[in-house]
Amino acid sequence: MAEFTRPATWEDVKRLARYLEEARVEYALIGGYALAAHGRRTCLRR
Repeated sequence: MAEFTRPATWEDVKRLARYLEEARVEYALIGGYALAAHGRRTCLRR
């Protein structure tokens, strides 16, 4: 199994979403990637 040496980028997430959509797999984004998908940079409020 390959080892990963960097965190996923937004391009990685979009690529994964395309693969899942092509395979007709239902999926959900959670956490920071879900916020980014909705145009939010952070969930912190001051």
